[in-house]
This record gives sequence, structure tokens and C-alpha cells, in this order.
Amino acid sequence: MDLFPGEQIIALRAGEIDIGITNDSGELLAGEFYTRKLAEMGSYIALPEQHRLATQDRVRLSDLKGEFFVSWDSQQAPGLDRQVEAYCKKYGKFRPKFHGPAQSLAHSFELVVNENTVSILPAFASHHSPPGVVILPLADTEVTWKILVIWQRGRAGGALKALLDALFTKVTPKAKEAKRHNSRPT
Repeated sequence: MDLFPGEQIIALRAGEIDIGITNDSGELLAGEFYTRKLAEMGSYIALPEQHRLATQDRVRLSDLKGEFFVSWDSQQAPGLDRQVEAYCKKYGKFRPKFHGPAQSLAHSFELVVNENTVSILPAFASHHSPPGVVILPLADTEVTWKILVIWQRGRAGGALKALLDALFTKVTPKAKEAKRHNSRPT
């Protein structure tokens, strides 16, 4: 099931799903749910292909002052606009202007192409190649996205506990070598 962070929160509350994988917005609900960081990754910027920066290797956030950024529906992606605003203020030294809201990733790319906006993306979304959009790494390496696992308090038994244990068990180099050695055909 592919759900936006806001949809995951609703489904968790309703007991329709046992676990969610979301962005930093999950931290806003730490009092209601258990959250744990799974990964942290860098950022990319989606630009219209005719944008003045589209031929660069990397883009600095400060280069985007005056641009319109894709806004996100607060029900679907709670806190995302605030996160983008905080990054722009801290690393670009400006307050972003927003246009939207986008209802999906595909819709955000449509806004980039048709409305001449820009969109900050987590690294996991950088493999997309929609027509008319150029996706470049953001040079500001401090602009990162946390990927969190979120689940309801008091509901980590059985299969869910096994999944959580598997997600967060670090495999040591010795364990990796033993696993590789034990899995060789004889």
C-alpha cells in the first residue's frame, strides 16, 4: 500500500496498518506513536528543463531565492512546507514563496513543468525522470531527510516485533562474513 505520511497516520490510528515509513513529519507525533529513524539522506532539486540552473552539476539553495517552491497538501504531507521553509531560511538565507498544493509526486512534477516552480526532493525520489523536469543534487549537504518508522504504542507484538527487530538489527562485519560463508553452495 502506497500512502502519503498523513494517510499513514490516519491508517495507523484506525488500525488499518501496523507500521508506517514516513519523513520527519512523524516526529511531530512522537507523543502518540513510537518513532525510530531508519535512514537519513540528502536532497535533490527538481527544476523545469528550461530553468537557468538546469545545466549545473549541483544547485545551492541560495541560488533559488525568488523562485516559487512546490507546496504540499498539509493533510497528505504534514509539516513538509515548514521543513522546506526552515531549510531555505537556514541555508539559503531567504523565505520561500510557495505554489500549489501538490496532491502527489506526479502532480508536483506537473507544477514544476507547467507553473515554473521548483521542488526539493529526498534522494530516494531522484531516480524519476519526468518529461520537462531536470533533477539535480542539492549542494547544501545539510539539507537532509529523515526516514522514520512509526507504529502505535502498545502494538509491537508478534510479526510486527519481528519486522521491527529485522529493520533495526545491525549486521556486524563478522556476521556478514559468516552469513556469506554459510550460504555458499557445497
